[in-house]
Amino acid sequence: MRKDEIALQILNTLLDKYERSSSFRGGKRRIILTPRTDMNLFLLLESPADRKPFMDAINELSSASLIGYENDRDDDSYPSLIYLLVDADTINRVYSAAGRKDKHRILENLFRKIAGTAAEMPECDIKTYLLSALKKTGEYIIPRPFSGSSLDDDILKALSFMAANESEIMERVMSLRLYGNSKYFEKEVKSSVLSILRSIGPEKRDDELLSAYSVVRYPEEFMFKGDVIIRFKDGSFTDFSALKSGSVITSSDADRAVCVISKTVSKITTVENKANYIQLAAEAGPDELVIFLGGFFSPARGRFLSLMHRSFPTAEYLHTGDIDLGGFLIFLKLKEIIPEIKPYMMDAAALDSYIDSAEPIGDGKYLASLQNLLEDESFSVFHPVISLMLEKRVRLEQESFLG
Repeated sequence: MRKDEIALQILNTLLDKYERSSSFRGGKRRIILTPRTDMNLFLLLESPADRKPFMDAINELSSASLIGYENDRDDDSYPSLIYLLVDADTINRVYSAAGRKDKHRILENLFRKIAGTAAEMPECDIKTYLLSALKKTGEYIIPRPFSGSSLDDDILKALSFMAANESEIMERVMSLRLYGNSKYFEKEVKSSVLSILRSIGPEKRDDELLSAYSVVRYPEEFMFKGDVIIRFKDGSFTDFSALKSGSVITSSDADRAVCVISKTVSKITTVENKANYIQLAAEAGPDELVIFLGGFFSPARGRFLSLMHRSFPTAEYLHTGDIDLGGFLIFLKLKEIIPEIKPYMMDAAALDSYIDSAEPIGDGKYLASLQNLLEDESFSVFHPVISLMLEKRVRLEQESFLG
């Protein structure tokens, strides 16, 4: 290796160790490398071709007061240790010589950016995440997926938009609005945003995570089956009663709806999984409206259900879904819109009846989350089935009822 390459390797190795040390957090102990125990340095010193450029490199770095070194007591041509003095002037000059940014400055800038974004954000899960990220920067940690690069600005821009967004918007339209490029979000920012959303929410698919903030690849579609007529803002009507296998309406059309009319519907059942929806829709009588939820909840879906609730305020409301953490959380979201809704086939009796089809739970964090629900009165309707899940260490997908 060339002398300048070796010098750069030494500086970066010292800085890497410095950034992991207590000295980076305000201590004053010097950072020490011992060539005999550092395999990369040892190999360079033992190589006949690299030994001289190595010694030339540390001599030049020492002459520039960037590092210090001490020779071996038995061999004054062999450095027993190489060290970095931890004072502001030396650290600044070493960062500059290594051609890399001072991590302190990176953390300060990141803290300022995150704090500014969080301050202007409404209360939501994203803001809670940003506040926890701020705490990490105060502990000298760059929280993932932030990196101190210019991409951080783009991530925060997307999070800020999503936290305040109330209207359904397609991914590429959002990308064009935020970055001037319809594909930039998908190519550069999306994976980082999704990693944040996964860390703050229950298990969901990528599209479900974004839909929770009204960001969709295409307008959402709502499937339902029932003898209903929908009236729209322009005065037009659409009769869905003739469609015996069910109907589909897009979120944009649903948002134009004023009310839903029916002479027969008195019972409304929401269904988490599609196969179960298809079966229940096929079996539904003229008094029943069956709605497919798709296993997740989004603002657009919430508006559609609010429309149904306003249209049928005295109907019986039921929800059937997976007997698991996600299923319970979906039910609670539904209850915010439809206070009188009740769970159907989500109790201890249903789990016990299909226990042979249940899936084992091996994840300790998942079990702990279930245990926490027993302390939360919001989930009191599920406490008996949660206790059985914890006893048997199992969960049950709704599709098991089809067997």
